Amino acid sequence: MEILRERLSKCKAIQEILQKQMTVAGIISEAFKQYKLTPVVVGGLAVEFYTLSSYLTQDIDMVIPGDAYANEIMPALGFKKCDSAWVFEQDPAIIVDFPRSPLGGSWDKVLPVELESGEIVYMISIEDIIIDRLLAVKYWGDPEEWSQYMMAAHYDDIDWDYCLKRAEEEVCLAVFNKVKALAEKYRQAFNER
Repeated sequence: MEILRERLSKCKAIQEILQKQMTVAGIISEAFKQYKLTPVVVGGLAVEFYTLSSYLTQDIDMVIPGDAYANEIMPALGFKKCDSAWVFEQDPAIIVDFPRSPLGGSWDKVLPVELESGEIVYMISIEDIIIDRLLAVKYWGDPEEWSQYMMAAHYDDIDWDYCLKRAEEEVCLAVFNKVKALAEKYRQAFNER
């Protein structure tokens, strides 16, 4: 754990926010491996990743099956519990939260992302983060723009059958269809240039 803690302390020097957060997530993932757990990045950092930093977030949300080990691992890495989040004592700008399981989507579609530094970050799928954001649009009044952006930017890589099935299961089909139509309109306009 001490080696991982030292690597975390070096993250303070990383200027590019997405790179810093992804590196931290990768190091935390390594720490959880000893318990055979795979934390998956969800929430704002997943949106930031899929929008190539067009969306910015302040914290790292990771889902793990059960959070019992977080109370052991995070202090060993140099994090202190502050309300429901973990704050890195050497750099209070590094904040990690473990939302309650289960993962909002399929574990089979989780994307392993290998970083230049060698860490592997497990990312919620593009389809599942789109559905997550559509639910935020429907229930919390969040803007549609991030769902549209991700749909348009990743259009050819999205498993649309799976996405449609998830939208039906989550009862957000009307929002899904509306946002998808807008994303298709933007893609068409872009491709006509």
